[in-house]
Amino acid sequence: MLSYDQVKRRVSELSGLVTWKHHMCVNSCVGFTGPFADLEECPHPRCHQPRYDQDELRKSNGKRKTQDELNRNEDADYLYDDIFCGLDYLEAVENGQVNDYDTVVMLSIDGAQLYRNKKSNCWIYIWIILDLAPDQRYKIRNILPGGVIPGPGKPKNLDSFLFPGLAHVSALQKEGLRIWDGYNLIAAISLLFLLLALADTVAMAELSGSVGHHGKKGCRLLCELVGRNKPGGSHYYPALLRPLGIHNPSCDHPDIDIENLPSVDTTKYRQNLNNTGIKKASIFDGLPRILELPTCFPGDIMHQPVINLTALMFDLFCDCEGCRKGDPRGVWDWAILKGDVWVTHGKAVADAASYFPRSFDLVGIRIIYQRWISRQQLELAHKLLLEWVLEFELLYYQRKIERLHFVRQCVHSLTHLAPETHRLGPPSLSAQWTMEHVIGIFGSLIKQPLNPFANLTEQAKKVAEINAIVAMWPDLERPKEDPHGCIDMGQGYLLLGPKDEKPYRLSSAEEDALVAFYSSLPEAELVPQRSVY
Repeated sequence: MLSYDQVKRRVSELSGLVTWKHHMCVNSCVGFTGPFADLEECPHPRCHQPRYDQDELRKSNGKRKTQDELNRNEDADYLYDDIFCGLDYLEAVENGQVNDYDTVVMLSIDGAQLYRNKKSNCWIYIWIILDLAPDQRYKIRNILPGGVIPGPGKPKNLDSFLFPGLAHVSALQKEGLRIWDGYNLIAAISLLFLLLALADTVAMAELSGSVGHHGKKGCRLLCELVGRNKPGGSHYYPALLRPLGIHNPSCDHPDIDIENLPSVDTTKYRQNLNNTGIKKASIFDGLPRILELPTCFPGDIMHQPVINLTALMFDLFCDCEGCRKGDPRGVWDWAILKGDVWVTHGKAVADAASYFPRSFDLVGIRIIYQRWISRQQLELAHKLLLEWVLEFELLYYQRKIERLHFVRQCVHSLTHLAPETHRLGPPSLSAQWTMEHVIGIFGSLIKQPLNPFANLTEQAKKVAEINAIVAMWPDLERPKEDPHGCIDMGQGYLLLGPKDEKPYRLSSAEEDALVAFYSSLPEAELVPQRSVY
């Protein structure tokens, strides 16, 4: 029998996987890659930490450093059911940017807090192969771990950490991968095409080079809508309606027609690289095969409509201090969920949860979250969402400059949901849920609290190796059995059996019923033993 270490080495050998480790600032500011590769200290103005451990460097007379250097579409009944139904992909195929044997991928990056009560911030990015069917491409066995950026701090220059992976992708985009077409019995060259790069609001500003969600043009999609700000304030808000009763050059532009919102303009993006709307050129602009910037940076259907917008509405309904900012308490006639009313309402909702769905979202958002969206549904969703955004400003913001902060980017993002679906297919297929799932899996694999970042890197490497092996020999992985007590509903759906949320001690009647049930089974002695909690 091989030892565990021998099995790991054999898997690494068979997978053909090669990993690289690059130096980084001890405070997680930058990775010493690309333009920072030859630096001796962190270039961040508030850091300047040395690249190498000075004590070890003195002891080894510089030998360790030397060794490191040496290792360096238009039908009325059209159905949007995949990313490949989006207009941008179809145009890329039509223009010859994507050919028959090319591989289309999507990058997703996010930060991860490994422990609840311990500083352990790190970042992970992955590659998702879009050529696989939607019911397969998001599974952990088909995910390609791209890199782990250890903590303890947040990266201050994300480009420096992405540089090694994107350099490898750029090489594959130019030279391609030699593949075998077993159906046509021919060899072919497959070039990589990067369709999308996914991130949350904060990280997206780093990827796209935008000024962030508080900028004058703070939309994450880099649309041409110009925000408004309060007198003397530095934060801009995407309000359509001009505030009344005050003269402020930064927000005196006329009302914006919600039926004619300024869209994403790739030409103006190029023109604005040195202007207010964009902070820096994106590192993704260096890739030869990618959707034209900034169209490769999609919206965020996971955070903005669900988390951010829900938090805003709760703050308004509950008259929260953080949302008032100058308005005296008690003047909001819409803030009715307070005191006993809030408690009573919450109990009523909880009591009704077993009889009705828990989600009563906007109809437009419910349509956008569908797995399959018809064109008629998309048109209806767009109409309803535009109406909601305008009514939100009239009901809550009311053209009052002191309430301008109500109109946040999560409100403005609703105007883009339907156009983004037309452009990129159902947004649920390009959301950050896969990244969150991967973070959860990687975190669960860490069994020891010592050196969590090194452990996380090792687990990501192990997942990549196993994925490569299973891709070459699928029969090596046994299919998982369906959960005990479930019912197969067909089309890939299982009806799970009831399960108590908390353990409790069985009553004598329950214990007698279980014993009687298992004793009455044919060949009861052959029934596998099960634990009941």
